[in-house]
Amino acid sequence: NNNNNISFNMLSEMSILCGDWLQINESKEPSIIIQYYRDSVKYQPKFEKSFFKLATYMDILWQRSLTYVYIFYTKQSQKYKHSLQENQHYIGGSDKNPIDMNCLDFKHSIEGIPWEYLIHENIISQLSELLLQYMQSLQYGHIHLFQTLPRILTLWFDYGNILNYTYLMQQNSLNKKKNLIMVIF
Repeated sequence: NNNNNISFNMLSEMSILCGDWLQINESKEPSIIIQYYRDSVKYQPKFEKSFFKLATYMDILWQRSLTYVYIFYTKQSQKYKHSLQENQHYIGGSDKNPIDMNCLDFKHSIEGIPWEYLIHENIISQLSELLLQYMQSLQYGHIHLFQTLPRILTLWFDYGNILNYTYLMQQNSLNKKKNLIMVIF
């Protein structure tokens, strides 16, 4: 029984080391690296380091996906502003009185990304999984407390803001439908 415990500890540590090495070298797909960290969790289900390493790598991937969404949003907004500049005379602008592009402000966002893009992407599910891993890390230890707890709070507030915005958008959509029905009748 003691030998099995030692072998599971070693397997867990080896999985973490393999995941770290692949992460540093960026030689494999993220899903393979995540699998190494998940294997470490599987071998030692109450090992804080496994959950912390998995959470930090998932945090890196989450930040990357936010960056990709931000880049996509920036390109889309530039196309939108460019098309507005080309078609000013169709929407009320003129050469003497051009439309102020600064007034076309987008909704409140996390790190400059509009909420609509966050909702439609896989961002919400990634964020909930990320929060779970950080919280499990805290559940099984306190070594990474000062790194984990502030990050959990930041992610938790972002998660709450996204869910609140989703709820408000659904309510707004329902109100528009109700108003349309009232106009018809």
